[in-house]
Amino acid sequence: CDVILRKAEATLGSLELTAREHMAKSAQALGKAMAPQSLGLDVITARSRAGIPYNLSCSEPPAPSPKYVIHELGISGVLANLWAKIPMSVLPDGVAFALSVVSLGSSELEIDGAKIDLPSQSFFGSNRQDPFEGSLALLSTCISQRYGPLAGNSWRSIINNSNALFGGLFSRQMWDPRRRHVSNPRRVPVQDILNAEPRRVLRPPS
Repeated sequence: CDVILRKAEATLGSLELTAREHMAKSAQALGKAMAPQSLGLDVITARSRAGIPYNLSCSEPPAPSPKYVIHELGISGVLANLWAKIPMSVLPDGVAFALSVVSLGSSELEIDGAKIDLPSQSFFGSNRQDPFEGSLALLSTCISQRYGPLAGNSWRSIINNSNALFGGLFSRQMWDPRRRHVSNPRRVPVQDILNAEPRRVLRPPS
């Protein structure tokens, strides 16, 4: 089953981001859902099929994975302040190990008001680029590869406003941490939005 999008735009603008443990776990679950299943058979299944004719061991072909076709994708510029307090245990194993070493054994990653500044980008539809065809995991890889070279200042701000390097001993996070002042906090009713029924849009006659 293919999902075809002629044009998609993501508008983010200026915002405040707060990352906690439950959000990291949700992102981890989303990453697993987006990543395709591993190819091939596990050792137990391969051994059980050894010596059996192939046409008997595979009664039907596997179901094809969904493919996404995107003709044009645009992402607006992002200007955000990032606040986070995430246990190392919920991060990917490689990332958690590296951070635990460079942060001198910290059990949590704390970020206090790092500035994320990313320019707007256009994908696939501009400059005569071919449409994207593939999985969501491949789409995220293409987007991250584009933003990687553009995120240098953002990474420096994260390091300077967190305990990621030497436990924050030489960073602003320890000696002059940013303070957050929220005068009128609001929560977006995400669950209500997800459960809302679609509304029919009536357009005036032309």
